[in-house]
Amino acid sequence: MATLQTIRRLIAVSLCLVGLPLSAAAQQAASSQSGAGSMTVERVENGFVLAPDFKYTEIDHSSAKLAGVYGGWVYDHTLLLGAAGYWQTNQTAGSRMSYGGALVKWLVQDTEPVGFSLGALVGGGETRLPTTVSFVSFDHDAHDNMPQVMTTQSGTLLVREQFFVFEPEADVSLKLARQVRLAVGVGYRVIGGAFNANSRLQGASGSVSLQFYTAPGK
Repeated sequence: MATLQTIRRLIAVSLCLVGLPLSAAAQQAASSQSGAGSMTVERVENGFVLAPDFKYTEIDHSSAKLAGVYGGWVYDHTLLLGAAGYWQTNQTAGSRMSYGGALVKWLVQDTEPVGFSLGALVGGGETRLPTTVSFVSFDHDAHDNMPQVMTTQSGTLLVREQFFVFEPEADVSLKLARQVRLAVGVGYRVIGGAFNANSRLQGASGSVSLQFYTAPGK
């Protein structure tokens, strides 16, 4: 009997010891909710952004204009994950270019009057470039005992090339309305896989875009 009573007392003491911190935690939680220093939970604001974009750049050593659009999912006004595509709107000596790919942007102060962003596009594209080639012909009307006459002529062909593109960019944005921002940026287009045409396609660019958000602004 003494042993049974001892066990019961140990169980009772153990329950009391376990209950003390639980009670203290409950009281602390209640006081934190009612006190001035209570913890607040802020709602994370997610949504989509869609932005028509215009770029001014140089292609094949001539001024070029690119029209495009980018968009994607914005997490808490901080991170944009999406895609972008651009098409050349003017011809530069017959050359044309278009490209697109995945887009990632890190947004800073995206709900403030002035914000900033750093990002990059990674993808691919296609171009049509004028290329000078040489044609060789032989004069088959020459006499049998005379060497054939070889004639070389030059001409221009439009050659299609596919390429890889990596384009980092930095933007400054201005808040025009609660869900509309105007962004101005500078970037550099790095081209690979276009053989001898890489240097003709890559270069710096300036951009202007109008961003429309579905996430509520603050």
